[in-house]
Amino acid sequence: MPLQAARLSPALMALELGDTLPITADGQKQTIQADTVILTAGYRANDSLFKALEGKVPEVYCIGNASQVQRIIEAVNAGYRVGLSL
Repeated sequence: MPLQAARLSPALMALELGDTLPITADGQKQTIQADTVILTAGYRANDSLFKALEGKVPEVYCIGNASQVQRIIEAVNAGYRVGLSL
């Protein structure tokens, strides 16, 4: 397969993973070709690991979707800012 640019396709639902990727988009079933698929899911913050580590390790930071639901760019930026502060 020739190298192609990545395509961001929000609001799709994968029906199964295999050589092809059956999906639904806007209620319509489709099949797409992909050599790599990155699935993201979840719309609730989950800080359980942060809370479990808090007070048990010298430093712990609650960032990204652990602190609040956000897009990947904000989560990466939060990690970058914490990394700079160390």
